[in-house]
Amino acid sequence: MIRLARRTFLLVTFYVLTSAVMADAACAWVLWKDVRFPQTSMEAVDAFDSRARCVAEINKAEAREKKDPAPYTVNRFNDTDLFVGSRPTDEKQVLIHMRCLPDTMDPRGPKGARP
Repeated sequence: MIRLARRTFLLVTFYVLTSAVMADAACAWVLWKDVRFPQTSMEAVDAFDSRARCVAEINKAEAREKKDPAPYTVNRFNDTDLFVGSRPTDEKQVLIHMRCLPDTMDPRGPKGARP
């Protein structure tokens, strides 16, 4: 019984890891931009044939934002996510989140949930 459980665990782990690699290699990647002021909007900015090209576009956006003299903070938690935020003034703050996702993932949620 333990042998069967171990074999099942290994097969599931292999499947999950293989799926992640296949998603990286076989699908297109979409650059999403989520803006949180004055109203929330999320849109697909561009599509790329590889994860690396999408990440390169985020790198360019990060470089542009860091050169901007405006009082923005730029945070990068991993290579596929970029957060840009203005410092709050008069209780107003602009937040922008750019991220690369496989074309099989839609951060807006299921189609039925969209307005």
